[in-house]
Amino acid sequence: IGPEGVGLVAEVQQLAALSLVPLSAFGGAALVQGLAREKGDPRAPGAALGWTTLLGAVLVVTMVAAAPLLIPAEWTSSLWLAAALAGAGGLLTALGNVATQVLLFHGRINTITRQQLLATGVGAVLVVTLTWWLGVNGQFVALAAAPLAVLVPGVIAARTTGSWPRRTQVSLDRTYLRSALTLGIASRISAAGMQGALYSTRWCLELSGGVSWNVQFQ
Repeated sequence: IGPEGVGLVAEVQQLAALSLVPLSAFGGAALVQGLAREKGDPRAPGAALGWTTLLGAVLVVTMVAAAPLLIPAEWTSSLWLAAALAGAGGLLTALGNVATQVLLFHGRINTITRQQLLATGVGAVLVVTLTWWLGVNGQFVALAAAPLAVLVPGVIAARTTGSWPRRTQVSLDRTYLRSALTLGIASRISAAGMQGALYSTRWCLELSGGVSWNVQFQ
């Protein structure tokens, strides 16, 4: 994909990571606290899934719409696709984290380990194969599809715990929202600051020295 492709992938991924930082709130401490309070009741995971899906969709659409202003590159239709695929991959990852936290709460460490190994292998195969076949766009397709290797088996395993919600139990519970936005706020501010610093660095490097400087930073 060449130096320009490497730089573009890095920039778009960085923008997606920065845009989706708020989603970490719903699959973190608030979810574990909700599971502990309700003794494994699926209401907390249901709320986590509901808010992650809603807020994630809003953030992805906003990121894609704003991407031409936030990435210092000549904008083409393929970059719209790249931004959308990167955002979709981030959203699927966040949903997979909800399933992982449910498994962790129930002590399914071996299951989580196997899923992570599977995801690593599937992700590597997808990136190599699709990049060879489709170039830069193939790499973004792989980044969007790879999280399914964690999400799908994670949901299947989480259903066996008794804490995974049925479709009717997915909700937008406001109490859970307040808890999620309050707990661990310092870590999310820190994560946003780190992603923002990396994004700003890439922006400045490309404006100053072109894509080659961004590739060297990568």
